[in-house]
Amino acid sequence: MFVSQSKVLEQCLLDITKQVLGEQIDRENRGAVLNRIKEITLETFQKHYSEEILLLQQELRQQNQINDRIKREYQDREQQLMIDLEHKLHEQQITQVQEIKSLQQLCDEQTDLNNKQQQSIEKLNKQIKESHLTNQQLTLELQQLKDTHQTIDMQSRYISQEGQEYKSKAEQYQSAYTLLEQQFKTYKQESDKQLKDYQRRLQTVTDQNIFQETELSNLKVENEQLKIKKQQESQKQKEALEQLKEKSQNKIKEYKLKVKDLQNKDQYIIELQEQVKELEQQIEFHTTQHRQAIKMLEQQYKKQYTRLEEGLEQEKSDLQQHLTTSFQSTISEKDKDIIGLTQDIKQLKIQLQNEQEQKLKNNSKYEEIIQTLKKQLEEQQNQIDESLQKNKILEQENNRKDQNLKLLLADVDDLKQFSEQTLNTLKENQDYMSEIEREKQQQQEIILSIQHQLEIEIQGSFSYQRLGQELEQRCKLYKEEHCQILEEQLKKEAQYQQDIQFKENKFKQEIDNLNKEHQLMVENFENQLKKMKLESKLQNEEQIRAYNQIQKELFQKVQQYENLEKQNNNLINELEQYISQYTHNLQQLEEQKIKEKNLIESLNKNQNLWNTEKHQLVLQIDELQFKYRSMKQKIQRLFIKQKEQFNLQLIETKSVILNKVKNYDSENRQLLQSTVKKFNYLIDQRVQQEKRENEFSVIELQKEMERKIEQLKRQYKQNEQLIQEEAQIKFKQKLSQIQQHDQSIDDLKNQLNYYIHENEHLSQKVQVLDQLNREQQKKAEYEQRQLHQTIKELEDELNQIQQSADYTMKERQFLEQRYNELKDKSEKKMDQIQRDYQQQIQQLETIIQPVQQRALSPPLHQHTQSSSTGFHRSPVVQQNLSSAKHPYAKPPQYSSPSIRTPHKSPSNDRTDKTIEELRAEIQQQKEKLSRMKLNFTESQKKSKTLSKF
Repeated sequence: MFVSQSKVLEQCLLDITKQVLGEQIDRENRGAVLNRIKEITLETFQKHYSEEILLLQQELRQQNQINDRIKREYQDREQQLMIDLEHKLHEQQITQVQEIKSLQQLCDEQTDLNNKQQQSIEKLNKQIKESHLTNQQLTLELQQLKDTHQTIDMQSRYISQEGQEYKSKAEQYQSAYTLLEQQFKTYKQESDKQLKDYQRRLQTVTDQNIFQETELSNLKVENEQLKIKKQQESQKQKEALEQLKEKSQNKIKEYKLKVKDLQNKDQYIIELQEQVKELEQQIEFHTTQHRQAIKMLEQQYKKQYTRLEEGLEQEKSDLQQHLTTSFQSTISEKDKDIIGLTQDIKQLKIQLQNEQEQKLKNNSKYEEIIQTLKKQLEEQQNQIDESLQKNKILEQENNRKDQNLKLLLADVDDLKQFSEQTLNTLKENQDYMSEIEREKQQQQEIILSIQHQLEIEIQGSFSYQRLGQELEQRCKLYKEEHCQILEEQLKKEAQYQQDIQFKENKFKQEIDNLNKEHQLMVENFENQLKKMKLESKLQNEEQIRAYNQIQKELFQKVQQYENLEKQNNNLINELEQYISQYTHNLQQLEEQKIKEKNLIESLNKNQNLWNTEKHQLVLQIDELQFKYRSMKQKIQRLFIKQKEQFNLQLIETKSVILNKVKNYDSENRQLLQSTVKKFNYLIDQRVQQEKRENEFSVIELQKEMERKIEQLKRQYKQNEQLIQEEAQIKFKQKLSQIQQHDQSIDDLKNQLNYYIHENEHLSQKVQVLDQLNREQQKKAEYEQRQLHQTIKELEDELNQIQQSADYTMKERQFLEQRYNELKDKSEKKMDQIQRDYQQQIQQLETIIQPVQQRALSPPLHQHTQSSSTGFHRSPVVQQNLSSAKHPYAKPPQYSSPSIRTPHKSPSNDRTDKTIEELRAEIQQQKEKLSRMKLNFTESQKKSKTLSKF
């Protein structure tokens, strides 16, 4: 419709310009006129809308500045709130720690009082027991006195005096007993009073706790309500912010659309200006008719506009007053709510601090309990370690004793071996001496046979007889000395063997007894060790289990405490967020107030602009009227000139154009009437449209104001509801958390009571263990004493054995010295005998050599043969041969050499070998003596090594 109307207007303007101006005006002039109209319209519209755009830009800048300022203030408030909260939390923690310390001190004092009471009760019990014992003693004494009174009648006075003395003693004891009973009663009363006071204190503490719990519940309810209110307010404020954002976006879009419409209107105005320029020539004729109508319409419009302005101003003033009052009331209420919330937050912080302090106190108590338990465990472990060390020491001592016993047994075995060796050596010596005696006998027999032979061969020679007699005397003396020495040695050896056997039997019996006692001790000790180990293992396992349970429970409590701290921190953060949201909402409300003020100012500005626009439009109308008049005058002048020309032409062509003029006048009238009607219709429509637009804009403004007010009310209600809901939710959460915390506190109290009972039970166990350890220590000390006694006895016995061994060693040394002396004597004697033998042999050789040179007779030869056979069968050679196989076997019995007469004895050619055989036998005896020396030295070395060992 708009496009069709614009096209119709363009055609109308073109027709009017053509009819008015005619075809003389060129197209260039027409374009210039139209361009000028366009420029004027553009300038007017640019002035009007450029101011609006600048105002909008200024408003946007102001809003951005306000938003930045609000953000900064919000950040500063957040920081201040965080600092205040941290400071308050620190103060709460300090107060909680102080309360925990005070409670701990009270608990310690109570425990000390209980311990003191227990000690005093124990003392009183001891005194009572002592008094009972004294009473029993007194009763016994009285019975004895009665018995004595019955038995002894003669000494009644003396007994009566003693009875009176005993009665006085009994009365004294009874008075002491009554005094003790009175003291016990007074102490009982004092203890009852103390218990009652303690119960009263506990009741007061419980009442205070109940009162605090009720206060906490009330505070929780209030906190929940405040949280709900704050949540509602925050939600409302959020919705209001969103609506404001949407409105601002819609306004921006509307402004953009308006700008686009203005641009379209500019184009349309340019076109209208072109049409108006074309129609101005036609309007001049009808302006006079329409001025009055336009003036009337302007007056009516002005009156309506003034009425509307007055109504708008009244409504604005009413709205401003209502909004200011409502905002002031809401701000005061919210300030009160904020103050209440801050107080509630402070109270909650104080409560949280108290709770944290209580938790810290409880944790410190638990830590102290754990430390005490750890100390007890460490002490028990130390005791167990000490007992184990003692057991190890005892085991080591037992092992040492076993080793000493083993060494003693080894020494005894060595002594036995040494005694056996000594006996064997003595037997060997005896055998050797018997062999020497036998050899001596054989030598004597040989010497006697030689003497007989010499007597037979050389009669009348007395030198050989003397030699034989001297040899016989020496041999007899040697035999007698040797027999005496042997008898003495045998007697000593028999005594020594008897002593050794007696000591060995004694030692064996003592060793058996010691072994039995040691085995019994070891078995008892092992059983006790096993019992101790089992008990210690069980106790350690129980303590480890209890310790693990305590650690687990502490870990759980620590986790609970951490969770509670996290929850408290979360609550604090939520409260801070809520406070920040609340402050943000307040800031938004303030911003809304500022925006409303700005809107009111913008409305006032718009009114002023509208008035200025009206004034400008009036001025423009006046200018257009002035231009219209000027143009009209010009056109009139032109018309006058043209009329003159036309008159001239008409006069000349009047007759020709009369018909055409008539037709043209009729058509022109019709066209003018149609154009005037259309123009009037368009003007009426434009005026009505402007009226409608003004009315619509006013109605829209009113509706927008009402909508804004309603939206603000809704937002406020929604914010209140949201705040209330959030406060309720948070209060419920806080209540649940506080209930959980109370439950945890109750659980902790129960656990504390349980731990206290366990501690008492453990203390009882520790006392029992201490008693057991003491008993075990006493047993161990008793066993150690017994072991020390046994060790001392063994050491004494060892000393005795060593003394006896030393005595035996001394005896042996004495015997060895005696043996060595005898040996030296025997060697010297043997050397003398050998020398005598050599001398005799040399003499015999000197005698035999002249006889060998002679021609021997057969009987003499036989005699030498028999003698040689006798010499050939010497026992020494056979003994040497037998000693190679059996070193200590008995020598064989040899027949004595036969001495025959020269007539009966057969001759023997082997007389030369007798001396060589004697020499060989002497060398063999020397070798045998050297072997005996070596054996003796080896036995001495062995005895020395054994004595050293």
